[in-house]
Amino acid sequence: MSYSAYKWQSKVTGHSERVNLSFRAVKSSILVLAALIDVLNALGSAQQLSQPPQQGQTPAIERADDKKSKITFAVYFLSNDRNYDINLRHQFGHVVAWLAGFYDPKGDSQARIGAEYDFQHKWLLFIPTLEVGSNGALAGSLYAELGSKNYGIVGYSQTNLKPFNDLFFDPSESVQLGAGRKINQYDKIYGYTMIGLRGFGKLTTTHT
Repeated sequence: MSYSAYKWQSKVTGHSERVNLSFRAVKSSILVLAALIDVLNALGSAQQLSQPPQQGQTPAIERADDKKSKITFAVYFLSNDRNYDINLRHQFGHVVAWLAGFYDPKGDSQARIGAEYDFQHKWLLFIPTLEVGSNGALAGSLYAELGSKNYGIVGYSQTNLKPFNDLFFDPSESVQLGAGRKINQYDKIYGYTMIGLRGFGKLTTTHT
């Protein structure tokens, strides 16, 4: 899915809604466990990729889709603060669901749960997404690719204007338009622009 890897923290309500989660009691064990799992997975993947596939063995990249679960741990270093994010994802057929938590020792913390449905039929890829935060924040998006070798991109995203701590569309209320070309099964080149709907036309970003 064409997400931009930016940390988007919406502050549209004029003030931060503080969420007192139970992360403080268990955060140390969760963070250590997540970091250990992440390191072990990275080492295992690097070792697999560094070894040439034996005759008759499928290359590792072609077996990537067989991995149904993934855990991701991130640390954001700020000037006088440090934030943590942990995300557990699992694939149930065409549905991908996730459970995640964001922890800021000096400010807002938030749990979130979400899911997306990947619909693929011939020349159409359609992905609706919905995510809910523990503070009542709600975000949804629709994304589509239309075409086979060459394809068009169209997307729409919307929130209920409550604060979100997440990797998100930038901006979070937007229309996305673009085009791309598939090089092979795993590689493609594409570009798109995103037009903000919060004060229409106020914010536009372009990515390639």
